Amino acid sequence: MWIKICGITDSTAALTAACAGADAVGLVFSPSVRQISIDQAERLLEEIPDELQTVAVFRKPDRQTAIEVLRRLQPDYLQSDQGDWQHNLRGLKPTTGCRFLPVLRNQVPGKLPPICLFEGTSSGRGLLADWRMAARIAKQIPLILAGGLTPGNVADAIQEVRPYGVDVSSGVEKIRGEKSSRLIEEFVRVARQAAAEVNPENAL
Repeated sequence: MWIKICGITDSTAALTAACAGADAVGLVFSPSVRQISIDQAERLLEEIPDELQTVAVFRKPDRQTAIEVLRRLQPDYLQSDQGDWQHNLRGLKPTTGCRFLPVLRNQVPGKLPPICLFEGTSSGRGLLADWRMAARIAKQIPLILAGGLTPGNVADAIQEVRPYGVDVSSGVEKIRGEKSSRLIEEFVRVARQAAAEVNPENAL
């Protein structure tokens, strides 16, 4: 189970995610209460372990900003809406080792991408995705489930959807935009336990 803690704005939350056993952190570069600058992200990345993957998160991105993020931060993933790849990001070449992570919002496109992040109609607001639709897609491609996940419902989500990974942002915040170390640790623990129960042969 690949676990991402999204909307990270400081090294304390990032280090908590790493120590709890998360696989990745999401850095938001589009308008949001969790948005950070490229300079802030650069300083943050200097303080976290190399093995913690980074996801540059966009929505309708400015092309030049996306290019600068790729050049300076060299993230493991560049995340943006599926439609952005046909418009704002058309023809953009990823850096070595970086993968595109298209976002599907409660929809099934005519042609599925190799991997996707699936969530509700709006990001970072705790809106649940359509789990039944997500489960259908998860049978065909690696799907990372996002949208309204919390320590209280992530086990049910994993049981119903059987995703490749899970992604949380507002569900591990004590107030909007401020991460809770306790909730991050609890989310990762519950997600790992649920994944082990779904696929016991893969449990560590």
